[in-house]
Amino acid sequence: MHTKTIAVSACLALIASFEASGAFVTYEAGQVYKVTSPVVAEEIRLDGELRIKPGGTVIGTITEGDGHLVVDGGTLVGGTFWWNGTTTVKSGTVTGQLTGYASHGNMLVPDIAISGGSVLGGISVDNQFVEISGGYVGNKVEWIFADFAMTDGVVDGRLWSDAAWNVSISGGLVTGSMYLGDYNETGGDRSITGGTFTGTNLPGDTPLLSLYTSLNIFGGSFATNTFLIGEFGQLNIFGTGFSYTDGILSGLLRDGSQFSQRIVLENGGKLNIVDVPEPSTLGLFGISLLGLALGSRGRASQAARL
Repeated sequence: MHTKTIAVSACLALIASFEASGAFVTYEAGQVYKVTSPVVAEEIRLDGELRIKPGGTVIGTITEGDGHLVVDGGTLVGGTFWWNGTTTVKSGTVTGQLTGYASHGNMLVPDIAISGGSVLGGISVDNQFVEISGGYVGNKVEWIFADFAMTDGVVDGRLWSDAAWNVSISGGLVTGSMYLGDYNETGGDRSITGGTFTGTNLPGDTPLLSLYTSLNIFGGSFATNTFLIGEFGQLNIFGTGFSYTDGILSGLLRDGSQFSQRIVLENGGKLNIVDVPEPSTLGLFGISLLGLALGSRGRASQAARL
């Protein structure tokens, strides 16, 4: 594999011979391209590896190819809208949205990995594993037919999936709502063990959580709001000292965090409390709140993907 560094001194020649403004640009397979100066293109085909380094700015949208984009100190003024490609953001900025379709084939390796920097336009993918371990993601993270993992970082908007496979949230900050479903009933393990969910970006009376599949909550800090558990939904909460008064479920989660939420069950939605007063003692009992739902909520219509 060869590496090509696009330096400032080569910028004018590059634009003139390689991609003049408005042209379709191709980065070839088997090559590593390091961008350290401005590059302008309307559309980009990426089959190799494109690294946007400090001082580098790529103005355009990646629309084709199955290569690898690395934003590592530079700026992508635009976003991605491609099949089979993978994206890593370590530092720097992506001003648009990262959109991808079809996994590169190894579900143990994320298709989109955010460990630093900023993705201002959010993420929207189909069959692509998203992993957030740092950095900032604006607007939203939407995914279907894939896994999602978050250990740190900020999602300044909602988490949404109507076909959520494995979900693991152990840290980080989410300011919007969470919508989790699995309409093709693929199963999977969906768990929240940590993180902070502020609800500061909830539109109108949107619940903090809308659940139409199974989810385990072991820990985390949740702003007091509403958890809506609808058809096919089952919420398992692990903790101790839970009580239900005037529609509010309160107690301590397993990690010691205070928990207090209004619970609304609809269309067969289920809530289970796994009482864990001591690490060595587990007792399972169900709290049935059927008929105690405090409002009539139909299942939210699936939001159009923006």
